[in-house]
Amino acid sequence: MSQRRGSPRRSRGRAGRIVTGVMVALAAAVVVVLGVYVFAGELAPGGERGSMAVIALWFVVAVAAGFLIQRRVRFLRVPLAIGIVGTIVAVTGILGYTAVTDRVVDEQVAVAGDVAPAPPRPQAAGDAPARAADAAPARAAAPAVNVEIGAGEFRGLAHPTSGRATAIELAEGGRVLTLTDFETDNGPDLLVYLVSGDVNANGDGDGSIDLGALKGNIGDQQYAIPDGLDLTEFDSVVIWCRAFSSGFGVAELSPTAGPPTDR
Repeated sequence: MSQRRGSPRRSRGRAGRIVTGVMVALAAAVVVVLGVYVFAGELAPGGERGSMAVIALWFVVAVAAGFLIQRRVRFLRVPLAIGIVGTIVAVTGILGYTAVTDRVVDEQVAVAGDVAPAPPRPQAAGDAPARAADAAPARAAAPAVNVEIGAGEFRGLAHPTSGRATAIELAEGGRVLTLTDFETDNGPDLLVYLVSGDVNANGDGDGSIDLGALKGNIGDQQYAIPDGLDLTEFDSVVIWCRAFSSGFGVAELSPTAGPPTDR
């Protein structure tokens, strides 16, 4: 009795469609995510509501485009549904999850007045008396300490925000920005910016320096300030939501006694 076997050409055709479907699903997912980033994060009108409206409009456009494509190429119906609708559901879920959960941190931050750690002193039996004699002037000198060079209280912009921002010149060198007793709402893609010029109600100014992603929306945390940055120019700290092009909170750094702020 002979067995009937499927045509090799037909098998290759099915395999080709599967590969094409997977690639189309991945491409659709990438396009949806890039559209959210470009339109909502970069081109949306200022403010959280404007960005949310643009995201919703982009989702409608993506679904409509997928519907038109699958009407012309039927076998792409499932890949497009997975790539577009699945990604929309995932993005919406991520945005919603960040809005209802907190990230709590408790870093050990620099404090003004703390003394720099003493460097290790090498010991050698042959020159112990000389080293002891040389140590006397060093003990008489005032120890290097952390110095507060600017500080300000947070106020809310798009979201209630509280706490204190402090710029500190470290005894061992360099500068840091500390956020203490800090609290704001959580959100997607939150960043810490130093902003120059007058900050408007949305958190925008004349220019900004990115200090990195916000480590937590609640708690004490610390960020390095770039060397050479003039804090008399970049004197506002803004908690910025890049996903929605919106400032969550701002603190103006008022200069306090200490070394020059453009060290």
